[in-house]
Amino acid sequence: MQNQTNIEIRKPFEWIYKEPALVNTLVYCRGSGKSFAALDWIIYKLLNNPDPNATGVYYNKSLKQTRSIVELAMSRYKQVFDSGKASYNKSTLTYTFFDKKESKKKLFLKSYEESESSRGFHPYVGVFDEAQSMPHNLYGEVMIPMFGPALQDSPQHAGLLVIGTPQGPNNILYELYQKGLDSNNEFYKSKLITIYTSELFNASTIKALRMSMSEKEFAQEYECDFNANVVTGAIYKEILDLYRPNNFGVFRHDPLYPVFMSWDFGYTHYTSVWFWQCINGEIRMIDFYESTGQDITKCLFEVLSKPYQFGHCILPHDANHHNIRSPLTITQIFQNNNLRCTVLPPSSITAGIEATKLLLKSLKFDEEHTKIGVQHLEAYAYKIVQDKGIDRSKPDQSSPHADASDALRMMAVSQSIWYPRPLNSISNFNYSPNVLS
Repeated sequence: MQNQTNIEIRKPFEWIYKEPALVNTLVYCRGSGKSFAALDWIIYKLLNNPDPNATGVYYNKSLKQTRSIVELAMSRYKQVFDSGKASYNKSTLTYTFFDKKESKKKLFLKSYEESESSRGFHPYVGVFDEAQSMPHNLYGEVMIPMFGPALQDSPQHAGLLVIGTPQGPNNILYELYQKGLDSNNEFYKSKLITIYTSELFNASTIKALRMSMSEKEFAQEYECDFNANVVTGAIYKEILDLYRPNNFGVFRHDPLYPVFMSWDFGYTHYTSVWFWQCINGEIRMIDFYESTGQDITKCLFEVLSKPYQFGHCILPHDANHHNIRSPLTITQIFQNNNLRCTVLPPSSITAGIEATKLLLKSLKFDEEHTKIGVQHLEAYAYKIVQDKGIDRSKPDQSSPHADASDALRMMAVSQSIWYPRPLNSISNFNYSPNVLS
């Protein structure tokens, strides 16, 4: 089926064009092409909007994931871009469509990580991809107010498309899906497509996918079972659950001992930091920090404001890279603030994951202060590959959970630097308090 904008509409998605509500929730199985279909829908809505300056927005878990999905999807429209009817600004992550004279309709790419910056922005249409990962407060506090004016003033041209694959019942995807099942609620509509009803998978592919994962993982990813509630392809969750009774509790900062740090850097995704102390033969994870959209100097200021005496600081290899935001490398910025740094060389992610698995068995986590970091570790998973299932050789590095996991991996592969030193009190280390100059 095609429409006047020459966008091909696949049968499982026809309903969002023919009989949409204001908020439409698609719970479709993994590999059903829902992200591409959602982008086709938002382009259709923009091009059929009489407002020459109509705007839309696409959200995903991280900007890295947003870019990879949207840029791949848009490559199908190469002729449109070559003809000058559309353009893409990579620096602002904005697509502009010139469907008529003096018409500049825009599609903005964003992520849940920096959704607070959307306050005051009022597009007509939006896609919330991987909605099971949307922070719970964002939908009511940011998303609905953002689309409120268009939903109220131009309902025939406005609309939200919420898509995802189940991950338990305690998230926005499940709540909106349930609202859409209520025939008395005209503002919401929902649809669920499984591997069996998608018309995309043959019997041999279904069999191969079943063999690649556990029964619960298959039920969640391909049968769209909200009650399965597992992290499909989880890398660390099983170890964390197994050792939780002995390794989680109250492990507060002890001012008599130095605090070590391992970092992973991000600007459009998370900058993540783990803090730990070596006390009486134990490795105690006392704290976790993350930030997104902030310059590294701001992150460092917040970290150094903590009441810690810092020992060694473990940094990834890109800390030595120069960038346009500063004449100094990150390593130089850290050293200028009296931090003793070791920059690790590039190394195998797979080998680092195995080292982290071994280390996790002995780490003691302060349950309160490392809660967010541990949640990232639990959700860090291997990629799910179309028609093949879980690829256990490729962790999902586009996930918002990868940054905290990478920071812990830096810690794991650098044990020879920070662990063998005598586990004495801070008085035996010649470190002084660190203050940003």
